[in-house]
Amino acid sequence: MTDSGRSLRDALEDYLALRRALGFRLAAPARLLGQFVGYLEARSASTITIARPPTSTPTPRSARSSLQPAPCGPGSGRPPTRP
Repeated sequence: MTDSGRSLRDALEDYLALRRALGFRLAAPARLLGQFVGYLEARSASTITIARPPTSTPTPRSARSSLQPAPCGPGSGRPPTRP
């Protein structure tokens, strides 16, 4: 059940009906979203969240995203960037 008391499956059906009424063709997305809701239902999940459990070691992607750009301009050996 969602916070409003509806099941995720019902919420998905309402979402797909709205999108179809707006003219979208949703064959593949409807199938994939249905599989995702099935996955959540199998785990008794009632909400969808983007929260991730903490990890003890950084992943290569998170390590890359934390890199700072190299300095540019005088004294750096690199030409300044143009605005």
